[in-house]
Amino acid sequence: MKKRKIGISACARKKKFKTKVEAENRCREILKDGGKELRAYRCNFCGDYHLTSMSEEDQKKARKKMNKYQQLEDRKYEKQFKREVDYWLDKYGLDAME
Repeated sequence: MKKRKIGISACARKKKFKTKVEAENRCREILKDGGKELRAYRCNFCGDYHLTSMSEEDQKKARKKMNKYQQLEDRKYEKQFKREVDYWLDKYGLDAME
């Protein structure tokens, strides 16, 4: 079963900037052209910079929620793996190695 990586697909769809200066310059251009106020942030997945309209506080809350979700997913996969191992051990009459 393939484990889902949260955030990577979202990161791939976003415009990337190699430096914070580049990203901040783009934020200013967008605002000057009548767009909404954006800020630059460094991405934990790719290491480049992206733009967001979220405040830093809201972004931290979203990241915390995402990390909690990832922990739940990890536990779910661990349980599934354990059930699978138990099934095969039982099927072939083997004892689990400790």
